[in-house]
Amino acid sequence: MSPGIPGPDPDFVGRTDELTRLAELAGLVRTGRHQTALVQGPPGIGKSGLIRRFVAGLDDFTVLSATGDPAESMLDLGVVDQLLAQTPAAVRARTASLGTGAPVGANPLAVGSQLLDLLGELQRRAPVALVVDDLQWADHSSQLALRFVLRRMWAERLLVVLAARTEPTAGPGAGPGAGPGAGPGSEPVLERLIHGIPADLRLEIGGLDLVDVTDLAVAVAGRQLPAGAARRFHSYTGGHPLLLRTMLREISTQRFSSIDWRLAVPPSVAAATRQAFDKLPAPTRSLLEALAVLGGRPSLAQAAKVAGTNEVHYALGPAIDVGLVTWFSGEPARPVTITHDLQREAIYSAMSPVRRSELHRRAAATVEPFLAWRHRVAAVDTTDATLASELEEAADAEAATGDHGTAATFLGWAADLTPWSPQSEQLLLRSMIHLMFSSSRGRARQLQERAVRSAPSALRSLALGLSEVFLDGDRRDGERHLRHAFATSDPQSWVHGAAASGLAGLTVWRGEIEQAIEYGDVALSVPGVPAPLRDYVLCLRGTARGRRDGLVAALDEFRELPEPAADIDDHHLEALACRGALRAMVGLVEEARHDLTEVVRRQAAGAPMLSGVTPHCYLAGVQYQLGEWDASVRTMRRATLLADDDQPAMNDVILPFVASIVPSARGDWPTATRLVQTAAAAARRIGSPQDLKYAAIAAALLCQARGDHPGMLRALTDVPGLRDGGNAPGGMHEWWSTWWQPLLVDALQATGRLPEADAELAVLKERAKDIPILTSTVTRLTAQQAAADGELHLAVDVAEAHLGTVGRPAPRLADGRLYQVHARNLIASGKQTVAAGWLDAADRVFAALGAHPYRRQLHAVQVPAAGSRAGAQLTEREQEVVALVLQNKTNREIAAILHVTPKTVEYHLRNIFTRLDISSRRDLFDLF
Repeated sequence: MSPGIPGPDPDFVGRTDELTRLAELAGLVRTGRHQTALVQGPPGIGKSGLIRRFVAGLDDFTVLSATGDPAESMLDLGVVDQLLAQTPAAVRARTASLGTGAPVGANPLAVGSQLLDLLGELQRRAPVALVVDDLQWADHSSQLALRFVLRRMWAERLLVVLAARTEPTAGPGAGPGAGPGAGPGSEPVLERLIHGIPADLRLEIGGLDLVDVTDLAVAVAGRQLPAGAARRFHSYTGGHPLLLRTMLREISTQRFSSIDWRLAVPPSVAAATRQAFDKLPAPTRSLLEALAVLGGRPSLAQAAKVAGTNEVHYALGPAIDVGLVTWFSGEPARPVTITHDLQREAIYSAMSPVRRSELHRRAAATVEPFLAWRHRVAAVDTTDATLASELEEAADAEAATGDHGTAATFLGWAADLTPWSPQSEQLLLRSMIHLMFSSSRGRARQLQERAVRSAPSALRSLALGLSEVFLDGDRRDGERHLRHAFATSDPQSWVHGAAASGLAGLTVWRGEIEQAIEYGDVALSVPGVPAPLRDYVLCLRGTARGRRDGLVAALDEFRELPEPAADIDDHHLEALACRGALRAMVGLVEEARHDLTEVVRRQAAGAPMLSGVTPHCYLAGVQYQLGEWDASVRTMRRATLLADDDQPAMNDVILPFVASIVPSARGDWPTATRLVQTAAAAARRIGSPQDLKYAAIAAALLCQARGDHPGMLRALTDVPGLRDGGNAPGGMHEWWSTWWQPLLVDALQATGRLPEADAELAVLKERAKDIPILTSTVTRLTAQQAAADGELHLAVDVAEAHLGTVGRPAPRLADGRLYQVHARNLIASGKQTVAAGWLDAADRVFAALGAHPYRRQLHAVQVPAAGSRAGAQLTEREQEVVALVLQNKTNREIAAILHVTPKTVEYHLRNIFTRLDISSRRDLFDLF
């Protein structure tokens, strides 16, 4: 049992089939198969009772449970915190940031990722049951975290049981729920969560049958109902357990013979609850009203203080007797709660506005600050400009600490407390903008329609423009709105600076560098621009500076950032990510890894970033270059997991591009092809030069692994302006040039376009002269160029000059490919014995990396033993040609693999046919 779930109801009856089916799932989990159950039904139908009875039998499970509560529906990660509170501290401490609960403002997807890890740890000891009741009341952030877990369950011995209402409900409105201005609802997320659950069992709970009604009467009232009365109760209630219990408790103290059974059935749970409530002593009614206002599970002392009673134990007893209250007397704080939300809503709605306001004001003095604001808001019966102003100040204070989600909620409440006017609209629009910088930025989408309906203003245009650019990826409408905000706002206002920030991003992406720098300067010079946006502008300005003055010069923009990366606070996380990306692009891979690893660690701990998972992509690229392919795969897997619905549209191409790199190099053709096609489709849709470049690099790497050099060339030459930069620093395509330019040289050499290859190689050498990570690649391409030009001795000398100065580093693809080319050139020079050592070295590198396509290309140059006698008559190069012919390679494919022209292959084949006295390829197959 879990300390978070009360014991089973003593009057529980029926549900035999449902319990059996749930027990079957638990049995499967015990054998190592994770299972998910979704329990749905109308309010009060018995979902919670069913779950309590089922969980009571899970003695061999570790049970983590939580219950959604409308009073806490705006408390970020409240449901997750309930789950964490039941987890051993030693297990929580092994996560990135959940040791003391979910951090304020944490990214829900990052929290979900850590929750997955935590569940994986727990299930090593025993099967785990994760139970969430009243899912419809779970806060938005917890719903996102749970959705993440449900879509990516890794733990094998994990049973997930979720319960949610099937009927839409507006909740208790301004009362025990969220209060006025509670902010954007979470219904769309809940719908996606429920309908997207890969449930192994879906239970739709209906009413009890006639036999169950009779059994329930015995359990509750202690007596058998007359047959006619049982039928009437069943017919009138539809077997609704909560209504039945309320009625049966009402009649349990009466003589059955005196009851008029035709009049004994109230029309609803609410009516039945009010009937029971009205008959209770005054102190008990006061306590119940206080509990209805507080919501959740307040301590008994807290409830007594709000109720204003000194006779709390006397007041509590009658409420327990009629089933309206559950008391957790065994827990230290002895919390107490109204048994069911429907009962709570009935009690709350029956209170007079004056009584309701009085209790909310008392409650505000007994709860934590966030909930205190909610109670203060709920205590107001009309608009309140003073409270709205206080909320606005509180929102500014929260934003200054980086908690933009809470700031957005406060501004939403302030908007509802302000009479309809431009001022209330501005508060709502500011709430929407702050949501953009929160961990739940997707909630901003739910305000877009209201923003569209608001009066034209610079603030309206800013809110719409930022959401269109960063959430929807609609750069055309986003730019139109941002330009309007920039043109119509006070040049010294934060709105002007924020609009300039958005325009800086758009112009950077489009390659309009001078404009981007100008907009960035404006954004950084205007006071009041939200800190996350200012940090992002530093990143954009660095990017623009790199395209204008070169990547090395761009690093100067970040000279004031501290070293090491761990000393940089979260307010400068975007700048740290950009510094790491720039270092990766200029070949400072070790420094880049330190920066980017720190950023990714902070994101895993929940830090939200406008750039989304872009840092993961750059880190994975660095890991690939360093030969840490498994780490690269893990980084991109985590990026893919974190890149959920709220991911910035600007990552639609770079994410599949980088995710495809290792699958391509390892020969996982289905995965690589799918990712390359995804990147290409997104690049065509977006159309920006950088996105087209990302897609081209992905396609070229896949073609390279397949040995398709013409395909490499087609992919790269389709990118507008890719080869227009020459060797001058800067330009749109200097970013990632250390990736695409070696691919281009390789493709040009292999397709026989040697003069073009020579020119591109000269540019690459200039760029790479201070980049150690590229030395092996440049050496290989230089050797290939020399060999293709007929200067074999030069090709060998170039490679040996490099190889003689380095030891044997960790396996890297670039090194393995250099060893392979050097071995081929040694064979062609008649140095077979030396070549064998380099072939072995290449094979070890490819094997260690799992670079299966490159290993197959390496082995392809070996002549099969069956043809050794005939092969002895051939030169080393002719033997290589024969080996490739025997693999059904065309002349063009052989030329690409051997880095010669198709004409050269034809020349070798004529010599082979003459030496072996044959006339066709078919004869070669017969001979060998």
